[in-house]
Amino acid sequence: HSTMATMVLRASPHVSWKRTSRAGLVAAAAVVLAIAGVLVLRQFGIGPSASLLAAGRIRADSRIMVAEFAATTSDSTLGIVLSQAMRTALAQSSAVQLVSATDITGALRRMTLPVTTRLTDSTAREVAVRNGIPLVITGQVTTVGAGFLITANIVAADSGTVIATVQQGAKGADD
Repeated sequence: HSTMATMVLRASPHVSWKRTSRAGLVAAAAVVLAIAGVLVLRQFGIGPSASLLAAGRIRADSRIMVAEFAATTSDSTLGIVLSQAMRTALAQSSAVQLVSATDITGALRRMTLPVTTRLTDSTAREVAVRNGIPLVITGQVTTVGAGFLITANIVAADSGTVIATVQQGAKGADD
């Protein structure tokens, strides 16, 4: 007999369909329990999978303002487009309240700035602090090879502390 045949002969009394199906059920139950554990920890704000709301880093219905993304690319309009895309996405959120363009225009007028003033990171933070807006989204678009790296930060307006950072790659301008 070969080595493999010897192993099969020794294992065959211990292997059955009943034992195999039990092992499969135990493995499936372990996966379900692990997923449930991660979801419970996320809900209670524990561990790396916790949401910012559950972890208490931001409050429900917090007002949030989006600054113009800085673009270090040959296409300077890419930052404006990404800022608008971020506003559109956040406007659909039920977790936070996006500051409207009319509120921002009013704030710029009260600061005696032209309404066409670009909302750079520093200008957006100043507007936010003066108007009691706790959070500002800032970002940057950087060329990486033929693609782009998009970085977005949630920043506490009063302290400038970065609460969370998200990065995403894009293969090109269409992506």
